[in-house]
Amino acid sequence: MKKVFTLLFLFILISSFAIAQGQTVSGVIKDKKSGETLISASVIIKGTSNGVQTDIDGKFSIELDLTEPKTLVITYLGYQNNEIVVEKATSNLAIDMEKGELDRKLWFLDHGFLKRYWSLPLPFKR
Repeated sequence: MKKVFTLLFLFILISSFAIAQGQTVSGVIKDKKSGETLISASVIIKGTSNGVQTDIDGKFSIELDLTEPKTLVITYLGYQNNEIVVEKATSNLAIDMEKGELDRKLWFLDHGFLKRYWSLPLPFKR
């Protein structure tokens, strides 16, 4: 009986290690033109709500189950979204982001409903 419990315990222990095969993917996100790092850029696993933000040095680290390739979606305000397919664990991803157009629509919250009020022909200037 003691052997059965020991074997059962070992089986459960080995199974838990097999299930938790997360691999770490890390890198840095920079502006393509200037080379400056982007602080608080979002790195999200496509199709999920799991993700991380870059730190003050533009670095991120995310754990993925890479039994199949995953797509990381990188977003940052004022930049075009970027999608990267990751097939294996890596610690030196360098992702360059290009500036994009901001949506020039003005939105208002009117009696609990969000409405587009008008499109602006020119960007805001101070």
